[in-house]
Amino acid sequence: MATICVAQTEYPLLNSYVTDNAEILTTAQVQQLSIKLEALETETSHQLVILTIVKLNNEPIEDYAYKTFEVNTIGQKGKDNGILLVIAKEDKKVRIEVGYDLEHVVTDVMASRIIRNELTPEFKKENYFSGVDAAINSLIKILNSVAVEKNQIYETPSSTPTPSPAIKTEISNSIPKDTFGTILGKHIFSILIMTIMVLSFLFIKISFKAWVMTLVGAFTNKVSFSRVFGYAYKTGQIFFFSFLIFIFMFFLLLALLFDIYPNYFFFLLENKKWIAIPVALFVIPVLFALMEVKYYNRKLNFSLSNNDTYFIRKEIDSKLDILGIVSSTTDNDSYQYSSSGRSYSNDSTNSGNSNNSSSSFSGKGGRSGGGGASGSW
Repeated sequence: MATICVAQTEYPLLNSYVTDNAEILTTAQVQQLSIKLEALETETSHQLVILTIVKLNNEPIEDYAYKTFEVNTIGQKGKDNGILLVIAKEDKKVRIEVGYDLEHVVTDVMASRIIRNELTPEFKKENYFSGVDAAINSLIKILNSVAVEKNQIYETPSSTPTPSPAIKTEISNSIPKDTFGTILGKHIFSILIMTIMVLSFLFIKISFKAWVMTLVGAFTNKVSFSRVFGYAYKTGQIFFFSFLIFIFMFFLLLALLFDIYPNYFFFLLENKKWIAIPVALFVIPVLFALMEVKYYNRKLNFSLSNNDTYFIRKEIDSKLDILGIVSSTTDNDSYQYSSSGRSYSNDSTNSGNSNNSSSSFSGKGGRSGGGGASGSW
């Protein structure tokens, strides 16, 4: 193996296809995996290396995998065709680091799917070999399929005529090109789309504010339990419908102006962290409501048994009225502002309420492009 001069680095120098520093595999299992990986490099030149460690010492696994990859120069020089599988036992994290020239073969989505479907289920049951073996088999299958495609030679039959320059010109001229009218139409349509986006954003903002104030009323005993659910239904309808329109118009605008379609973003759905978005839609209004209560020094009261007519009309119905959801009536109720915040009063009946193998590999200079995927179990 080529000598790598790295002074006192904390990243391990690998001298085999499988380096089991965390001791999660038996000697026989390490040997079995090493035979597979050595055969892979012999047949395809691709280097696939496994490293297990005890813990990361608070370093992100993405940084650890990238630096270990670079220190060991996994892959062939000039090909950058290496893959490193890092497993951190105590941190319960795993990373598939992909060499620069293999990023289009083993994409981030593929690596993420292998982690999710092959590694994570077995690792949760502490079946480390089963998970690693399944993941390695999936990666080998992908790399072997690409190697077969590259080795195939396609020849153009000599009898196939080559198009003359005149035919090429005719074909080129037959391709429709954008005219001034088409370009103008695109811009007019884009303006219309942006207008709808602005309107839907305003609906989102107003319904969000109405819901926040409903929660404020609930926290201060100004809106009863039944009214809270009623307003949740009304504001939820407006918010989510407006949100869907905004997202639809956003992708329509991208497709119209930049030829970027939603399928470009589908890989994002592979990440389960996106579930945080709907959770945030519920948590954020609560946080805003609590901040509103704190800012205006209102008293928390969770009895949810009262309806402050003035508060409801002023802070909730008036906003929904803008959207045409309710029809607020004016009255002679009065309110006043104090230095500490708002205080309300009215003349209704609610006026009283307030507020590590023998086989070895040799890294020849491969680079990592930073691609791959990480996961945990």
